[in-house]
Amino acid sequence: MTLALPEFVRRFCLHLLPERFVKIRHYGLLGNRGRQTRIALVREALGVAPTPAGATPAAAKPVPGKEVRQRCPHCGALALAWIGEVPPQTIHWRTPILDTS
Repeated sequence: MTLALPEFVRRFCLHLLPERFVKIRHYGLLGNRGRQTRIALVREALGVAPTPAGATPAAAKPVPGKEVRQRCPHCGALALAWIGEVPPQTIHWRTPILDTS
C-alpha cells in the first residue's frame, strides 16, 4: 500500500497517546493479578490438561544441529547473543551554504 505523507502521518498519530497517559500492556486474561487462576479456569473450560510446572513447551526444546542459547539462571529468559558492534554514525543537520556570487 502506498500512502501520501499526510495520510501516513495521520494514521501513525492514531497510535500515539496524549501526554500523561500510560499504555496498559497486559489486561484481561494475561493481566498480572490472578493470571494463574484465570488461565486454570480457561484450561478447565477447554478441557486441556494443565502443564506441569517444570515442563518445557515443545517449541523451546533444543533441536540437534542448532546453536543452544544460554538462559538467565534467575528468570529463565534467553540470554542476549553478541552479534557485533555498530559504529557511531555522524549526522549532518546543517545544509551546506551555497555561494551563488
